[in-house]
Amino acid sequence: MSKKPEMAPHAQPTDQSVQAHPHVLQIAVRALAEATHRQGGLGGPTYASITGLEGTRLHQKLVSRFQKRFGKDAVESEVTLKDHLNHQGLNLKISGRCDLLVKRSEGLTLYEIKSYSGSPQHLPAHGELLHWAQAMLYGHLYCQQYMLDHLIIGLLYTSPEHDEYIEHYRELSRLDLAEFYQNTIQDFTSVAVRIMDSQRLRDSSAKTCAFPFPALRPGQKQLMNDVIGIARQRGVLFAQAPTGTGKTISVLFPAVRLLAHHLIDKVFYLTAMTSTRRVAEQALNELRQNGLILRSITLQAKEKSCLKPELYCDTQKCPMAVHYYRDLPKALNELFKQPGHCSPADIAAVAKQCVVCPFELSLDYALYCDVIIGDYNYAFDPRIQLARFFVNPDQHHLLLVDEAHNLPDRAREMYSAILDFSTVQKAFDGLKNKSPYLEQALSKLLAYGQQLNDQIAPQIVVPGAGPVEKIGFKVVEPSATGRQLCDDGFCAQTEKPESLLRILGRLIYLLRQFLDDHPDFPEHKVILDAFLMIHFFNRVADQFYSSAYVTTATLKARTLTIHLMCLDASTPLTKIYLDTHPVIYFSATLAPLEYYTSLLLEKPQENHFEQLNLPSPFPFDHLKLIIESRLSTRYKSRAETMSQILEQILTAVSSRIGNYLVFLPSYGYLQQVRLLLRAHSRRNEFDFVVQIPSMDEQQKQQFLGKFELFGQKTLVGLAVMGSLFNEGIDLTGERLSGVVIVGVGLPQICPEREITSQYFSGKLGRGFEFAYQYPGFNKVQQAAGRVIRSETDVGFVLLIDDRYAKPEYQVLYPNEWQPVYLDQTTDLTKELTDFWSLHKS
Repeated sequence: MSKKPEMAPHAQPTDQSVQAHPHVLQIAVRALAEATHRQGGLGGPTYASITGLEGTRLHQKLVSRFQKRFGKDAVESEVTLKDHLNHQGLNLKISGRCDLLVKRSEGLTLYEIKSYSGSPQHLPAHGELLHWAQAMLYGHLYCQQYMLDHLIIGLLYTSPEHDEYIEHYRELSRLDLAEFYQNTIQDFTSVAVRIMDSQRLRDSSAKTCAFPFPALRPGQKQLMNDVIGIARQRGVLFAQAPTGTGKTISVLFPAVRLLAHHLIDKVFYLTAMTSTRRVAEQALNELRQNGLILRSITLQAKEKSCLKPELYCDTQKCPMAVHYYRDLPKALNELFKQPGHCSPADIAAVAKQCVVCPFELSLDYALYCDVIIGDYNYAFDPRIQLARFFVNPDQHHLLLVDEAHNLPDRAREMYSAILDFSTVQKAFDGLKNKSPYLEQALSKLLAYGQQLNDQIAPQIVVPGAGPVEKIGFKVVEPSATGRQLCDDGFCAQTEKPESLLRILGRLIYLLRQFLDDHPDFPEHKVILDAFLMIHFFNRVADQFYSSAYVTTATLKARTLTIHLMCLDASTPLTKIYLDTHPVIYFSATLAPLEYYTSLLLEKPQENHFEQLNLPSPFPFDHLKLIIESRLSTRYKSRAETMSQILEQILTAVSSRIGNYLVFLPSYGYLQQVRLLLRAHSRRNEFDFVVQIPSMDEQQKQQFLGKFELFGQKTLVGLAVMGSLFNEGIDLTGERLSGVVIVGVGLPQICPEREITSQYFSGKLGRGFEFAYQYPGFNKVQQAAGRVIRSETDVGFVLLIDDRYAKPEYQVLYPNEWQPVYLDQTTDLTKELTDFWSLHKS
């Protein structure tokens, strides 16, 4: 079908004249339906578990079937429909794309297609009311646009697990559809008024709100201008802004101006750490003190938000979920009473009062907020991404990605999947003969795992017997043709495990069916855990697996895991934002730039980006950077050099009474240093606080609390490079006088890291750098950055490793580093004594 008149030969599009209004509220048809017609609770058929890509494939399959059935000229998909109206003084733009139009013998039919998972017997007998509402709104727009007297509305339910689809039909007149549309608009009016009033206040206040500080720091104006320029272009900016630049306010201040001029729809402030979320909240609070009126929210993970953790998010039983949509308006009204920032504590209080799920409430309230603060995964993680904000191509959000040096590793984790056979075994044991078909399918999966386990388990050496040949994945994936690697406890291949995926495909159907049919099963949690794990594993294999992946199997502590390991997440990341959502990647440490552009932007040579490298605003002479390059910290040299390194550490921290942090290569190295200290003659001259593995938040705060006291006796904190204390802590003033960094921060060698090195060697010719050197040096920069946190801070950094004198490391040094190398002509004690004499308080 190529022209509308073929569908409705008597019709001509109408010209809806609308009075111009400075404030226009744009809303999608789906959002309009959800705002006014949602009912019941959070339980019910699992429409949401179908991913966007799966839904697209199912839609395309249905379109193809209908074209074969009715002919290509009788079928049209993704039809754009719009309306622009003034209702009670509100200027509304409503738009969307209906799924399908089909010219059948019964008459022209407009279809809304919904994908679902699980058994069709759990679907509403006559269709979901919300889905009917969405279809009828599209029906009105079509009838209005093409002056039709009546239209058949159809609902189609389709599933990836069933070949057949379920159909429901209603034939409605133009007047019926118009009445439904007008009633919907009327019901939406109170919400629309609230949105429009908030926008007017936001716009007027943001345009007049002054910068909250008396003067701009060096580089702030340039960063603010670049944020505005990138937002207008919907481009990408990589900004290296050293500590003290004031980068948080420098990206948020222009962001609120962009909101006021409707150049973006929302601002997402994304960061991996709670401490930087608090900084963003504080920056917004400073703007509010200068007159800004704006709604913002900090999102918290579902697990931390849950008020009924014992129910494990069972939406059929949890009182916070059962009547969620009935009680949601009351909860939203409570939140609207506080026009400023909404914290997780605010959400929890209202959720308790109104008996609604706090996590879902935070997401629904976020729809009315201008700035959303949260973890990276709300924009980038395929399991957690807030699809409601990212599915509409007409919406453009500004993504402010703080501490962006952390995103490459996080993104690789997001797009990787792990199949843990201990979880599979728990599910099998938990069934207890309740489902023979499911148990048989799980047994097949466990047998696959056992075969692979036998291949990679360390072999007992039998005297006189020859070595046993290991073929790794080949034993369970005989048709695999890619490269293979096999060793004790580990094997890998460069392609999908197709035989495994066939087993898992069958299991997904059986597990979902069992969960639907046995909602009160005592071991429901272990079955659900297995289902979610297997479902995501299959999804990664289906949607994301590419040449940037490798399949690995690892045997540790008698537990087998199979890993679809993402080596490079630049492609899925870029698809999320390119040309749609402007992105500002910013951090104090984004060097070398090539490393980060290659990991966060697909084909940076072709996809244009901007870069900004700001100088440090602090006086260079406040930081003394000393390099001890005569000592090696390589593993083979450690026994020989450790005593000498300890002497240099003690010399450095003896230069002045103060608090110091010493970063060591590993917990093993730290323990060896502790043993040497116990026997050292100077042990009692200092107080020590030592990091232990797996510290919780309370232990971390106790460690940092020691640094609140200073001036009486020198405190030395022993920590591990790349750990909790490497970044995200501010020990300003006398709380920290210096940092000693032992080693160059290289990650430990392991098969996975070696595979990563091989991948980037092939892709960019920079394997060692991308797998080891650059990630390690970023840890060094972060640790060194603990010293100078404000304009008045003074301190030193001592780097100990012979590699710091090599050109491949020197080229990475930031401009503010002015290193002094220790040799026969320089002395550590003298260098530090002279430094402190210049900075007497």
